[in-house]
Amino acid sequence: MLTLPARIEAAAGGTGTVTFLSATGADQVAWGRLHDDARAMAAELQARGVAPGDHVGVLGPTSRALVTAIEAIWLAGATLVSLPLPMRLGSIEEFVSQTRARIRHADVRLLVVDPDLAPFLDVQPGDPPSVLLTSSPPVRAGRPPSRSTNRCTTPTRSACCSSRAAPPRSPRA
Repeated sequence: MLTLPARIEAAAGGTGTVTFLSATGADQVAWGRLHDDARAMAAELQARGVAPGDHVGVLGPTSRALVTAIEAIWLAGATLVSLPLPMRLGSIEEFVSQTRARIRHADVRLLVVDPDLAPFLDVQPGDPPSVLLTSSPPVRAGRPPSRSTNRCTTPTRSACCSSRAAPPRSPRA
């Protein structure tokens, strides 16, 4: 029986594509390219201390960046904690309170959040570190960017995620 990462690798080796729809149009991407982007993001998540078995929360609308992050979490060996977006928003305070409770209850080690939602999640003591999911061209030492990649960015690394909170917690005992 193939593991999830092995199944993803097999699909990425084919010629299939996936189409992401947005208000600005359609973005058709080869599965292999999406997989390459997810592998790079998985390495960055691991560099941030995400280890197999860790819980990584994701908060954002369905998009190419979100799908890339989900695959990256799986490739890093972590467990995806998908945080729901409100279907009806009666109160932003209630949404934030419920989301924070879900994050804590799920023992989330790292939160990947869409930049449009980040302003609503004020960092409080006890919250896990969070990173902003962004789209930017890759920066590789000695080579110009070759294509647009969904990944995270930070001022101190050429590729990763921009921090919104304290450094990651110590590894679990």
